[in-house]
Amino acid sequence: MSSSKIAKRYSKALVGLCDKDKSHEHVARDLKKIVDALEENPQVPAALVDPKVGRATKAKVLESIGQSLLLRPLTRNLLSYLNDQGRLGEIEGILSDFNERLDEIAGRIRATVTTAKPLNPMDMSKIKTALEKATGKQVVIESKVDENIVGGVVTRMGNIVLDGSIRTALNNMKSLLLEAVQ
Repeated sequence: MSSSKIAKRYSKALVGLCDKDKSHEHVARDLKKIVDALEENPQVPAALVDPKVGRATKAKVLESIGQSLLLRPLTRNLLSYLNDQGRLGEIEGILSDFNERLDEIAGRIRATVTTAKPLNPMDMSKIKTALEKATGKQVVIESKVDENIVGGVVTRMGNIVLDGSIRTALNNMKSLLLEAVQ
């Protein structure tokens, strides 16, 4: 997900605030809890960004969310500030950019590995080791299954895609054959 310039500014400031007490990972978990809760209740985010709903009403909803999710004071203050600035719609972008900044600080990179069938732990470990060797960073893998790739592995790390799927190989062969016929 691409973050807006505004979300990036808030995220950068939030990292600076977390530097004081090294609460980066705790705040990241809090932000994830918020985003997950909002996804489960789609009417809430709609109300939080609706200009017809007053800030005082939004503040009460946010306080309730903060209490029910057991959010840290820093995260509650962020929500309150975003409400005051009319920027509650930026929360997902802030989380996305915040996680990217934390990964950079920790020397991590995230990779999405897509296969036609679920990988066993040994194969996943081999892929992780190969990616860590290639990048020189700790790799956090998210595994996905997509039967449409037929077989092989598609790996995405940021803007880099390593496509070793059978579907792509077949499409490439088809293109070469069609070029040869013409």
